Amino acid sequence: MSSASAKISKPKKGGVAILRSIGNSRYPILFFVFLLFLFFQINQECTAKLKVNTIKRLADGTSPDLSFDGRYIAFNKQMDNCFEVFLMNLDGSNQHCITKDDVPQEIRGKHKGKATFHPGGEFLLISSENENGDHGFKTIPGIGDNHDFWVINLKGNNFTRLTKLPMDTSLQYPRFSTDGKKLIWSQRYLKEKRAIFKKGKEFGFWRIMIADFVVTSSGPRLENIKSFEPGGRGYYEPHGFSPDGSKIIFSAAITPGKTQVILDIFTFDLKTNVLTNLTNSENIHDEMALYSPSGKDIAFMSGTFIGWFPEFGYKTDLCLMDYDGKNLEKLTFFNDPGNRAYLGHNSQITKLSWHQEGTKIVFGVYLHKANDFGIYILSFDEK
Repeated sequence: MSSASAKISKPKKGGVAILRSIGNSRYPILFFVFLLFLFFQINQECTAKLKVNTIKRLADGTSPDLSFDGRYIAFNKQMDNCFEVFLMNLDGSNQHCITKDDVPQEIRGKHKGKATFHPGGEFLLISSENENGDHGFKTIPGIGDNHDFWVINLKGNNFTRLTKLPMDTSLQYPRFSTDGKKLIWSQRYLKEKRAIFKKGKEFGFWRIMIADFVVTSSGPRLENIKSFEPGGRGYYEPHGFSPDGSKIIFSAAITPGKTQVILDIFTFDLKTNVLTNLTNSENIHDEMALYSPSGKDIAFMSGTFIGWFPEFGYKTDLCLMDYDGKNLEKLTFFNDPGNRAYLGHNSQITKLSWHQEGTKIVFGVYLHKANDFGIYILSFDEK
């Protein structure tokens, strides 16, 4: 294992300074041409902003992941007292479970989830409760205690175990790089007793893990595993890579003494070790951030923490911002009683996934009071 530390980059010369230097030049014609170019450039960027066309519920279930060819959705659904992994077509048809029957004995009757497609289309990664799990609440996929990673070969229906972790380890949020060569996830390495009552330690201490995903003649495996705590000790939820693979994007609580219930979004440059904080608020929770295929936008969930009891979780909607954290806007209004999209209860966005054309987002929604899990698809206006 190895760890990385972050460094702070100096701000670049701003556009106002550049404009001022040109305006003071001896060439007023060039200055006018520059202003004309700037006008058309800004206008082009404004008109290119993504606009929501339709939002549709596809199926019951949670934590959806969209295949890179845009044809299939993998998701979680409860079945016979277990969370199982299902597949369906992009339009919600042909729903079927792939982890209940004809599976290795080690994962039969165990909770399974966090399905993540490999870009090549042949493999689907899942996490599964392992032999140390007690099949209790902490072993559901959303928490991930005593889980290990498995890979399903979708062409041959073969299962390969990738990890065998010690008791009381927890896994979360796996995601492949766009070239399929890297896998990122988070892993808990320490949790104190009664930690839920200790501010800043509620969920324990986690690391971001990155490994090479290697396919051999005997099957896939993980190699060259590295660990990161870019902002120091804290709670980390990685959500993916930038399209070019140079950065990772994640949510975290890394401020000492600050509750782990409220997360902010960060990026970390894997080459320069520069850590960038994109969102920062005392009371607003930001999570599930994912770059668009172009890398220009970031979709994420944002909202407030509603408490521990009787409903644990968040009241959040799907949002969009520029790659640098600017121009934040809401895409859904599920929690707004004055909006026709209101779902009638406190609702929370779960995992999301972009269509590789950048025209759609598939995401999950959980209605707390109704205990309802749904999978939705949002379509943007065609450019």
